[in-house]
Amino acid sequence: MKAYIDFFVSVTDMPFAIDMWMLKPRLEATRYGAELGLMDRLLYNSITPWSTDLKSEVAEIKELGVKQVVMVVFDQDDQMPTGRIKSLKNLLESIEGSGIENILVDTSVMNLPATAMSLQANYMVKEQFGLPAGCASANGTYMWKEPREMWGKEGFIGLDAATHAISSILWSDFLFYGPISGAPWVFPAVATANAILGTLVFNETKELPRNEASPLKKLFPDFTDQLSKIVQNNRKEV
Repeated sequence: MKAYIDFFVSVTDMPFAIDMWMLKPRLEATRYGAELGLMDRLLYNSITPWSTDLKSEVAEIKELGVKQVVMVVFDQDDQMPTGRIKSLKNLLESIEGSGIENILVDTSVMNLPATAMSLQANYMVKEQFGLPAGCASANGTYMWKEPREMWGKEGFIGLDAATHAISSILWSDFLFYGPISGAPWVFPAVATANAILGTLVFNETKELPRNEASPLKKLFPDFTDQLSKIVQNNRKEV
């Protein structure tokens, strides 16, 4: 992991995540990030309800100066969206006084159709806690092995793109999309969905995205010009 961190920081000044399931290597990588003075850029992924010694883990990352974490939420006894909210409350209590400043809530995709539970939980997290929420939609698509046998690679690409597109417009602030090899189809799918969502929002509010780099403005400039003129003409008529 040291080699990966060294390479990453040598080519970019962007943030990066320490993403490991096992606690020991995750903490080792975090310690190395602390030694290099990278805590402002490092995202600790993640604090989870499956931790065998959460109290010690939180104490360790506090000592290292971790400021940004992913918080994975799930309740085995209540696998509905409500269970994820219960889990979040418990985890938030566990990090009180830790110095953590920024939290991304990962609402735990357990299988492809259960992505719906995660997306609904995203809405509830944002509504009740005001925290950014998202999920690893790729967990559902990559764990489902049968499509490759039934539909081949193209079929898998289609369902993976569709899952991420849907996830992106249903209360997700971020998505973990799996291996980087999926970027060629996930990125266009999410951009397309975002452009459609932007148009739906315009229909309701008569407002276009403020970000000039939004897919709607960047990919469809002629169309957004038309929408802007509609608003201008309506104002003149009023």
